[in-house]
Amino acid sequence: MGSSRIRSSQTVLHVLVAVIVVALTCMSAPLAIGAQTDDNDSDDEERRPVTITPSNLLQPADRNNIERIVNELAAFGTTVGVVVQLVDAPTEDTQATAAELYEDDPVEGEPGAGDGLLILVEIPRGAHQATTIGFAAGPNFYPRGGITPERLAEVVATNVQPLIDRSNIGDSIVSLMQWIAVI
Repeated sequence: MGSSRIRSSQTVLHVLVAVIVVALTCMSAPLAIGAQTDDNDSDDEERRPVTITPSNLLQPADRNNIERIVNELAAFGTTVGVVVQLVDAPTEDTQATAAELYEDDPVEGEPGAGDGLLILVEIPRGAHQATTIGFAAGPNFYPRGGITPERLAEVVATNVQPLIDRSNIGDSIVSLMQWIAVI
């Protein structure tokens, strides 16, 4: 009778281990969405959902958080691209620059869907408090869960700008991305 209980306990233990492994695998799967591989033989360069120029402009933890949120949004059908770039001087109209970038290379779930949002963050060299954020969206992006151009502008003004004013650029972008993910 004792060996029967041991076998039963071992079986339960094996089942629990298998469930934990499956759960961990499922939890990490969304992070792989949109990942780039070097095995692509195509000459066409795929759009990266997050572009940071220069690549060391943000802390690695901030970049990882931004990429994680972008990938999680994609897993739930919301296509967002983020471009963060260092500029020589503050840009007068980041919104217009974002619109130009979107027109040249739309952020979309599928070609022609018009369902994506491009977030452009321009960080002036030596004047991080003058960082500006612009948005460009496809015609089928709004409204998504209450996201409107007005609400994006309001969130930037109330939640994101105070972080920019303290030169917490990475935190400001993560805060914006978290708001989009929650909505």
